[in-house]
Amino acid sequence: MKLASGVAPVPDMLKHGVTVGLGTDGCASNNNLDLFQEMDTAAKLHKVHRLDPTVMNAETVLKMATCEGAKALGMGTSGGLPETRSEGRSHHPRPQQTASDAPLSRLFPI
Repeated sequence: MKLASGVAPVPDMLKHGVTVGLGTDGCASNNNLDLFQEMDTAAKLHKVHRLDPTVMNAETVLKMATCEGAKALGMGTSGGLPETRSEGRSHHPRPQQTASDAPLSRLFPI
């Protein structure tokens, strides 16, 4: 949004089976490492862009920020998936391994 370079067609990409991960890039672009804010922005941006309040629901965006993000980084399909808590306590999703922890050979295979 900062560079006004357009909106990726994420809903269409998801419909066609493309793995889409959601993350942050920090100081390199928007000075933000808040993944929850990025999830909020992603959902709202596509709702406004498509003029459709049902596109990019919370479940879709959460999956993009957790298991789909892990899948996109080659960390498997369950890496980063939030655990279910039966006690009813609030639980924030925490990836089991971050991109900075993963060997570069896994992130950028030769």
